[in-house]
Amino acid sequence: MDSSRETEHQDHPETNVPPPAQRSAEMPMLWDEAHRSLIDTCVRHESLLELFLQLRRLADVLDENQAMKENDFPVFSTVNSLRHYDWTMCELLHSMSVPVVQSIVKNTFAFDVTNNAIKPFQLPSALLDSETPGVYVVGIKMKNRGGQFLNINELELLIDDMNQYTEGYEAYARHGGWATANMIPAERKAISLVNTVDSHCGAQRDPNSGPCFIEKAEEVPLDQGTNQDIRSPLYVECSKDLNKRMRVYARHSVKGINKPLGLTVCILRKHNRSPELVTGCVLRILKKQQLAMAEQLVCTIAGSLIYEHGFNAVETGGAGPKSLPTDAGLKDNIKYIICGTQVLISNLKESLGEADLRQRFLLHLDQASGEILRLKQILKECQDEVQHLPSGQDSDQVLSDISSLVRNVRHNLKDKRDALKFWQLMLDIQNIIVDETGLGLHLIDQKS
Repeated sequence: MDSSRETEHQDHPETNVPPPAQRSAEMPMLWDEAHRSLIDTCVRHESLLELFLQLRRLADVLDENQAMKENDFPVFSTVNSLRHYDWTMCELLHSMSVPVVQSIVKNTFAFDVTNNAIKPFQLPSALLDSETPGVYVVGIKMKNRGGQFLNINELELLIDDMNQYTEGYEAYARHGGWATANMIPAERKAISLVNTVDSHCGAQRDPNSGPCFIEKAEEVPLDQGTNQDIRSPLYVECSKDLNKRMRVYARHSVKGINKPLGLTVCILRKHNRSPELVTGCVLRILKKQQLAMAEQLVCTIAGSLIYEHGFNAVETGGAGPKSLPTDAGLKDNIKYIICGTQVLISNLKESLGEADLRQRFLLHLDQASGEILRLKQILKECQDEVQHLPSGQDSDQVLSDISSLVRNVRHNLKDKRDALKFWQLMLDIQNIIVDETGLGLHLIDQKS
């Protein structure tokens, strides 16, 4: 291999790419092919470039989600944001910590925070006047389990009780109240479970009100077709005042928190489990108009909609005019993200480096192909010259010179063909990865 090819190899160093995501006892939450591909996109790349490039595909997956359609669950606003606000989504995504993004995608947020594997963004002291706007994530862990959630048997109990709670709500709605005199045994059993679960809400209950966690049919948490997706759920929400909003999740009472999440907590308490909520700020916005789209972005990569595998029972991004962040809060965020952590600058630098490397790879492949065509043309011209040479001693010398030239050109051609095989192999590998996982080839040039 000549020096030029050695230089080309150095420009594209080998990397130890992690294996594709697979189900395991420790991480059984590879919900479907799209989710597995999303995990691969995050953990097999050091930059956020590939994930950003996948956002439009994620919009298509969300738009085509059959469970959403069957249950009339609207996702238009989220899909529209992912498809049409490229720069805003790019800025928001690159404002997040890469390890935190990976944790959200894998739905291991509670476990990773507990074990100090990731560090959510810090918030200013709640004693300060400024309100910090951004997005936070809520996960669940069991007490004294090192951040882990539930085993399979416990998940089955949780799912069974969720189904029965739904049946209890339906019995309550059918009979117009709690009176069980006209109910069949199955309805009485379901009503009894509703009362038991609601007794663990940690707040005073109004005896004249209905079930705590379902007030209307649209709030039924999970249907029969999606119950298995309860594993490792996350809840995503935005707020113009993160300190104030996140304090709600530190209380024993589940009043004021997301209803499917509250229902899960109370069912686990019913079974004498000790669920704990783990909250963390994952994105601090830099502009007022970013709040709704920031929530949609995090919700999308978390897969946290109720008909995916999370707790968000309505489409995210519904922040109203009362949710507009204050200028002081945005100023604090800018100082923290750009000047403090410098996470935005660092992430953009990594993504630009990977984009440049991909461009140079394609350029080198094109150059190798062009060089082979040029060498083939030289060989053809040499053959034509040989065929038209007259006989004689001078001609023999010319023929010898041309033969020597042909040998050199053929040697050079072989060298270039080897180079082309290398780049073609790299391109084939990239195409296979794109076809199988939706990923691009991951090559990081630390020197560029």
